[in-house]
Amino acid sequence: MKLRDFTSDFRLMLDHSSELLGGEARPVQIEWTIEHSLERHLIRRGSSGIGMNQPLVWLNDGRRGHEITIGVQLYGLRLPDAELPIVEISPPYRSRVPQFWAVREQDYRRFYRFIREKLKESRAECVEPIMCASDRQRLWDNTVGFLRRDVSQLKRFGVPQKRGVLLSGDPGNGKTMACRWLRSQCERVGLDWTNVTADEYESARRDQRLHDLFQPDRAGVVLFDDFDAALRDREKCDNPREQSTFLTEIDGMAPKIGVVYLFTSNLKSEELDPALRRPGRIDDIIHFAKPDADRRKELIHQRWHIDIVQGIPVDDVVRQTEGFSFAEMEELKKQLVLGYLDSGQIDWPIAQKALDQRRELVETRRSIGFSTGRAASTDSNNSVSASDRDQSIS
Repeated sequence: MKLRDFTSDFRLMLDHSSELLGGEARPVQIEWTIEHSLERHLIRRGSSGIGMNQPLVWLNDGRRGHEITIGVQLYGLRLPDAELPIVEISPPYRSRVPQFWAVREQDYRRFYRFIREKLKESRAECVEPIMCASDRQRLWDNTVGFLRRDVSQLKRFGVPQKRGVLLSGDPGNGKTMACRWLRSQCERVGLDWTNVTADEYESARRDQRLHDLFQPDRAGVVLFDDFDAALRDREKCDNPREQSTFLTEIDGMAPKIGVVYLFTSNLKSEELDPALRRPGRIDDIIHFAKPDADRRKELIHQRWHIDIVQGIPVDDVVRQTEGFSFAEMEELKKQLVLGYLDSGQIDWPIAQKALDQRRELVETRRSIGFSTGRAASTDSNNSVSASDRDQSIS
């Protein structure tokens, strides 16, 4: 693509943003971690297409259930004393213009200060993940520790300067917590960090630019977050060619320089493609099981407010939450706080009852409208299981 074509497309989208913002727009790029922290401060005000009346919406099984693939989203950014208009631009694939954001020129300084404050808060909040100490050390050794080794010595002994690590386990058991901690460790020692979502991977695959996703600009970690489709056994999926492409990019035509591929997945070990588990692709698998009693107790003492800890029988809570994930423990904390706001007391039995009712409701909803057991699996080639469907609409 010629530079003038890129510039023309970019100018068109920026002019469109200026119209929505009601003032001259200034383009900005925002890292994925900052985007995540921004979400709680954004109010959706509208959307429009680029060169069309309506934006192109892609329905998916993600947290929000949909994303704008091509178009512009207008938001209000809530600040302590005002609301700033801000837009998110998702260009057409053929334009080669990357996704970006825009604010009014007059609001840029306030927006920049807000972003810096949020970044400081996120770094301050990033503490060590609650996990077995030996697993945490393995995770560090195979990522940041590996990348900090003497490159010349690795070359001398013919050791490839890349590594693959898989974080597996059901949702809510600490994989995201561990990734946030690793990112902070990379920033601390000056390593690169790149996050690749399944949407970005699919877009790059269609545009034949996958190679750009697999090699950071400098030594660092490339996180492939929730890549179940690409990691699944090729013998049990509909698109084995896509899995082969994924493996080819991991191997690469040329040796990778100082890169760790970090994957997160909810798949069971038997569902993984055996070819991925070969050393040189995934060198280590760290499983995140539901927290045991020691981990649950550590979570309560380290992450819960002191007033909550002093208001509950900690040992009883730990014993009665056997089988709870970290996510369910955090929901329990929320119930304790909500009860406190209503009654002025930290009431453990009431919070536990509310959580049990919620879990029963979820289990009931999962069984409504879908067959279970053997009947649900008789047509596995043409349908999905009840639990998969529930996840896609929850």
